[in-house]
Amino acid sequence: MKNNFNIGFITTPLSMVLVTLQSNQLFQIIQIILTCITLLITAVYSLWKWYKEAAKDKKLDAEELKELGNIVDNLNKDINKVEKSIEETKK
Repeated sequence: MKNNFNIGFITTPLSMVLVTLQSNQLFQIIQIILTCITLLITAVYSLWKWYKEAAKDKKLDAEELKELGNIVDNLNKDINKVEKSIEETKK
């Protein structure tokens, strides 16, 4: 199964850069909230799509579990980027 919903993985780092460039703290908070919502939608969609594809044969094989691991790794990287951006806005 190929993950075709890569737009969230592109927009999250881009929005984190925009948050750090934002001068008004209120707008930074709004931007972070919107980024978290986008990240959540991306995560739910990716996991739903994986589950839908994996449940077709009602068996989990090694390749499907590897794909799930890749999805989780990508989400973890994006969450770390959000955390780093939040720390930078606190400074």
